[in-house]
Amino acid sequence: MPEIKNNFLKGRMNQDLDSRIIPEGEYREAINLLISRSEGATVGEFENVLGNTGYTLPGTNCHVIGHFVDETNNIAYLFSTNYDGDTRATTTNTCNILQVNLSNYSITTLVNGYWLNFSTQYPIYGVNLIDDLLFWTDNFNQPRRINIITAQQPNAYTTESQISVAQYYPYDPIIPLERTTATVKLDNTNNTSTQIVVTTSCPNVKVGDIVTVNNKTQAPGVLEINNQTPPVRVTEIVDTVAPFRTFKVSPAMTSGTPAQAITRLDAGTIIDFSRTTMKNTSEEYLSNFSIQTVDAVGQQGTDIEITDPSFGGLPRVGDIVNLQSTSSGTTLPYYADTEGLRVATLAISNTQYNRWRITFDKSMTGPVSVGGANATGFQVGDVIKIGTNPEYNPSFKGDSKFLEDKFIRFSYRFRYENNEYSLMAPFTQIMFIPKQFGQFSLGQLTPDTGQDVNYYQDEVDAYTSTIIQWFENDIDTIKLKIPLPTNLTELNTVYNVKDIDILYRESDALAVKVLDTIELSSVSSTTSINYDDDITGFVTKNYIDYDYKSNKPYKTLPEGQTTRVYDRVPVKALGQELIANRVVYGNYTERMTPPATIDYRTSFSPRDARYSDYATEYPYSTVKQNRTYQIGFVLADYYGRQSDVILSSYDNLSNNEGSSIYVPYRNLGDATDVPVLDWIGQNLTLTIDNAFGNGTDPGQPGIYQEEGCITGSSLTAGGRGFEVDKTYNVAGTGGAQIRVTAIDTNNPPRGEIVSYAVVTSGSGYSVNDVLTVVGGDGAGRITVTSVGAANPLGWYSYKVVVKQQEQEYYNVYLPGFINGLPIQNRVWNGTPYSTVAGAGGGGTPIYPGTDPIETERNKIFFSTILSDNINKIPRNLQEVGPTDEEYNSDELLYIRVNNPNAQQITTTGVRNSQYYPSQLVQNVLNLSTVKETELAAVPFVPFRIPLNPATPGALITSVGNERVYGYNGPGGFQGEYGATVQVVPQPLVDSGTYFGAVKNMPTGSIPWGDVADKASFYAADQNPFIMKVGQVSNYNNPVGAIVCGPPLTGLIISANTVYHDTNWTNGVRTMQPILSVAETKPVFSLLDIFWETTLCGKLEQLNAMIETNYNGIVAITDNAGVFSETIGVDGQVGDAFYFVNGTGAQINSYTGLTPTISKVVRQSNTGQALTPISDYFDIQQTGTAGQYRIRAKKNYWYGDTSTSTDVYIISLSTTWVQGSDTFNDSLNNAITLSLTNAAPSIYSNSARTQQNFTVSMDSTDGPNVIQLFGLNGSADTTVVNGTQNRYKQLAWSLGAVVSNPSSSATFAIDSTTGQITGSGLVDETAYTIVTTVKDANEATGTLSATQNITLNVGTPFAPKAIASGRKGNANLAGAGNSGEWIWGDVTNSYIALGNTLSSTPSLIYNAQKEYQASTIPSNSCKAWLFQGTIEIEITMTSSVGPVGDANTTFIIQHRTFTPPNTNNANSRSSWAQIASVVESGFNTQTATSNPQNIAVIVNSNVNTATYRYKFDQLGEYRLITSSLTGDRAAYASVQVQFKDGMCRNNQAAGYCGSNGPCTP
Repeated sequence: MPEIKNNFLKGRMNQDLDSRIIPEGEYREAINLLISRSEGATVGEFENVLGNTGYTLPGTNCHVIGHFVDETNNIAYLFSTNYDGDTRATTTNTCNILQVNLSNYSITTLVNGYWLNFSTQYPIYGVNLIDDLLFWTDNFNQPRRINIITAQQPNAYTTESQISVAQYYPYDPIIPLERTTATVKLDNTNNTSTQIVVTTSCPNVKVGDIVTVNNKTQAPGVLEINNQTPPVRVTEIVDTVAPFRTFKVSPAMTSGTPAQAITRLDAGTIIDFSRTTMKNTSEEYLSNFSIQTVDAVGQQGTDIEITDPSFGGLPRVGDIVNLQSTSSGTTLPYYADTEGLRVATLAISNTQYNRWRITFDKSMTGPVSVGGANATGFQVGDVIKIGTNPEYNPSFKGDSKFLEDKFIRFSYRFRYENNEYSLMAPFTQIMFIPKQFGQFSLGQLTPDTGQDVNYYQDEVDAYTSTIIQWFENDIDTIKLKIPLPTNLTELNTVYNVKDIDILYRESDALAVKVLDTIELSSVSSTTSINYDDDITGFVTKNYIDYDYKSNKPYKTLPEGQTTRVYDRVPVKALGQELIANRVVYGNYTERMTPPATIDYRTSFSPRDARYSDYATEYPYSTVKQNRTYQIGFVLADYYGRQSDVILSSYDNLSNNEGSSIYVPYRNLGDATDVPVLDWIGQNLTLTIDNAFGNGTDPGQPGIYQEEGCITGSSLTAGGRGFEVDKTYNVAGTGGAQIRVTAIDTNNPPRGEIVSYAVVTSGSGYSVNDVLTVVGGDGAGRITVTSVGAANPLGWYSYKVVVKQQEQEYYNVYLPGFINGLPIQNRVWNGTPYSTVAGAGGGGTPIYPGTDPIETERNKIFFSTILSDNINKIPRNLQEVGPTDEEYNSDELLYIRVNNPNAQQITTTGVRNSQYYPSQLVQNVLNLSTVKETELAAVPFVPFRIPLNPATPGALITSVGNERVYGYNGPGGFQGEYGATVQVVPQPLVDSGTYFGAVKNMPTGSIPWGDVADKASFYAADQNPFIMKVGQVSNYNNPVGAIVCGPPLTGLIISANTVYHDTNWTNGVRTMQPILSVAETKPVFSLLDIFWETTLCGKLEQLNAMIETNYNGIVAITDNAGVFSETIGVDGQVGDAFYFVNGTGAQINSYTGLTPTISKVVRQSNTGQALTPISDYFDIQQTGTAGQYRIRAKKNYWYGDTSTSTDVYIISLSTTWVQGSDTFNDSLNNAITLSLTNAAPSIYSNSARTQQNFTVSMDSTDGPNVIQLFGLNGSADTTVVNGTQNRYKQLAWSLGAVVSNPSSSATFAIDSTTGQITGSGLVDETAYTIVTTVKDANEATGTLSATQNITLNVGTPFAPKAIASGRKGNANLAGAGNSGEWIWGDVTNSYIALGNTLSSTPSLIYNAQKEYQASTIPSNSCKAWLFQGTIEIEITMTSSVGPVGDANTTFIIQHRTFTPPNTNNANSRSSWAQIASVVESGFNTQTATSNPQNIAVIVNSNVNTATYRYKFDQLGEYRLITSSLTGDRAAYASVQVQFKDGMCRNNQAAGYCGSNGPCTP
């Protein structure tokens, strides 16, 4: 049948058009249909939307938090969990990645485990599938991915690193180190200070190996081998056959500080034999090889002397010495010929540079028996060979010249099973050992014969060619040890590493090349090195050894790989999507927040092998002197996400090194302490005061740790046999380690653990695990008290980086320096020496004379500039004319090798020596040729005076009867440059007359003065450039040698000797060319770049060593606190604290401990120390043993900048005496104390003592309502700019205003002064004004106080105790009784006195007493009229009774009262009658009225009589009555009521309530 097919690729519903004209690909309506998005033939077709199908997810109460549907394969991927927190899932939680087949709804678990750390709080929105890789991100964990094919294998993914998109970062560099670790044997006979016997055979130990202790974490004072320079080396392997266990060493071992001789190493000491793996195997002889003749033989048969050696190079410890030929003619074999002797020591004569004494590792005389005869030792005259290469490989196949001109580094990277590459590991240092081991020697010749060569030929070659041709890389073979993070098996199964690329880079190239690729499957074994140091830790590291033999790299990495310092995988991301087949993340956090600074100081020190392997690995590396270095840290997580460079927290503090350090040139004292032959260079050092990277503030990740790491533990059993300051493993596979910080103090100690610190937290532990400490007697135990969750994104490793911007420079090899002008310091006066009869009158000889002349010695110096030196010290050609022949130069020089004055002593003669310039730099003044400067004649003519005229032929009469010189004329005297004289060089004699051909001979004169007997400028006849250099600044440390010739006559003639230079008599002779070296000032690079070093390691290990490696004081228990501005002088600020030593123990004693505050700075300006410190804070004992506190020594107040300016960082210094040890420690930035704000307060008077906020005024008063005053909360009364600090920075404002009755009045307040003003006030209106004061100018941290101001316009409210009316039923009744009602500030014991109507009233009503007792608890309100008005109403009431009457009289009295009045209420001012307010509705009383009579009629009705009065005078009131009288007085009673006097006419205003104040 015909078939109609439609597709709906547009996927759009269209109900706007008629169904008959809907475009293809659209539809009108669809229900329960889905457009297929498959890549197959069904794309664009409708499919049924299936209904819901229920099934159970693996796990308990799991929820799906993300999903992805693979429509092509009809598979869904679900992410489920039952964890709903925001920290880390635990072992009780379930997390799954599930694969659901949508065809049959079967479920396959791809990955499961709580370590997935899914959370229902973080749904997974970003999921993508690329081929077989499933990527997802949840904004909680880092982005992840799995291979869905691999995941179907059992336990394919079990760790975070296996699923992370970012790969493991190999942080550890390649090393060139060969090491054998052994234990010293108990052998008191053979173990000595120069011999070691170990317990196991060590066949890999070689002569020349450096010997150190394995535990390099100890303090210098307890190091078993503490030789600094020269290091201890193996000089002889005593055992000639296996087992090789006995080794001689030199120099003798020392220990302790200062170094002390030892008898032997203690049995059980673990030692290392170490050497670099850089070597030369293609040459038969070492580059310091020489052939020498024995001059003398020592008495002990172990040493020889060589005089005037043919200097092929200095012998080194371990060099092989063989016989080449014998002088005795004997055929007996020599010990040295059969096996070879080794150099044990070399001594160079202190008085003669050319005399050696060589000591051998064994006796030259045997015992060796050949043919029954003992071997003889070397004999005088024997020719010996020194420096045969023990590593020589005649079949070497590499390119032996490949590395000669290269400075190379090596690195590596991993290639994983998914074909991704790791980041590159840090590169090594430069692999370089110079030929001749960096020593000038016999010259640039091949040392293959015993020819006699110049001892200084290398130096001559250097200044004649201006380069050092022999200074090349001497190595051709390196065993590269590639570090592995685990063993070989786990490297493949856990880390999924497939290959390792070995990377190669040359120092002058940007490209990184691949040298070779190692397939892991081809590696069958690894080597290991046992470490116990601060950097690497107590660990056995595995290495893959790669023998590099000068082979060339085979490919270059693309630029993107070269500059890839970290994978751009964010820490977490909310969004993820595919763009052009790339995974792109959005809304992400790129990196964690590193610590802002680290507490460390930078310095430098001589290199040695005691604590670091760098001096062994790279024996010819050193820090360049006269440079400034800045050192920083870079932190990285497990996956290589790196921080920016972190610098020192001390950088802005004076008197602290911080992150930068200047390394000066060595000085003479340094060279005396460590002679140049022993000196192995300098290195930069770091002193880190506190652990770092462990912060957990927002954004800071803390330290990397694994699940079940130990976070708390306790000592269960101390065991025995443990050592302090040593790290021990704990049994099991968790990997935890402890460091013993204290042992028992028994004598002798038993080695029982007293305290320890966990240095490696390990993983997989549980609370209450009891762990055995491996070591000692095996009885040490610790118990785990708490464990931590995994922190996979914490800081894992660190590397140290260095910035050094003084880059390119030249070494200038020169033929010596001439100090001053090239002349002698006296000039010939032109008089010859003559003994002609009568010449001097009376027949005495005539002697020449000299006069002093300026030589500018110690002010300038000169040197010849040849060949490449012309480029090294360039002329300034910017402003040069065509005829200019003298040029300026901008070059600056540091003199490194000087040629001091030549001496007459033959053993020293013309020599050069190290120059110590400190920071003195020499300015090149100008450059010009010899002829232009006229500093040297061309050709050179030595100074001479004419021959004695008495000498036959000395003067000749020439043609024209002119007299000319015979033989030679004067020369080298001060005169015109280029001058000549006539001379008959070879006169003939005829009958006593001399004659001959006359020639014009150059005099060799220069205009500056007289030259000496020898030429000082090298190659002056070639007219080279001469540089003139200033040296005024180093006048007392002159550069160069002077020109100093012999006396004028050339003979010493007793007192008549005429010296040409005054220095001749001191043995000084004229300067002769010899090698001198200057260093040009380096070019300063503007590139602010830090370069990585090989100093890398795990951060956990470094922090542990920082915290445990020192027995002095390292911290305090509480390093942050706050203090309120209310604190007075000597008040405690912050919390009390204890000091903590390097073992982590709290110091609970004052004994021997003296702390001081060394520095106080503000956080806002850490570079400015606050002085004197005693004006700010001091430190004091609290009285609890060992506990201290910081006290304020001034008042503080919280202002608008206090969040920074009043945060104080306090540094402490401590001196702690413990027995014979004294620890002086600096705790920089030990405590941070922050000033806190206290709430302000409001007052009504300027003295800030009163708080009366009720104001009464009329509407016509004002506009001022009330002046408010405030305190900002501080106790600081210091007056600055006329105002106390406690009054400052207050800001006033008004809140709501309530009026009763309602009023349109307005109010304002001056925000600075607190003055309230009002306008539009209405009389008889009460206003409540809400007033607020804020301190600190309303800046950050401001606090406030609020006060209601009561304003009564017109008449104010009466006091509350009055306005509330009578309390209780106080009626006066009974014939003959009288009463008194009082409204005053009187006590409960009030007794009526001065009552004119009744001296003893039977009723006393105390309004204040009754009102105060009316509340529970009782109140303290006052009942005297201190404001407003009072209405008093007296009523007499009769009851029904016999007809008659009842009456009494009363009067209302007043007395003034001013609080506080402490007088007895009865002894105050007298009561007086007072006039009432005259007002409608009220009765009237005058001040003179008679007592008012009040009476009632008694009959069959209830009758009353009432009088009502109003008073407004402030003070105390009372109403008194006379006795009740009348025939029916018994039927009457008197009641007194009272209230606010405004109540009657202003009820709506609230006057009838209790709105009045309680107290004045």
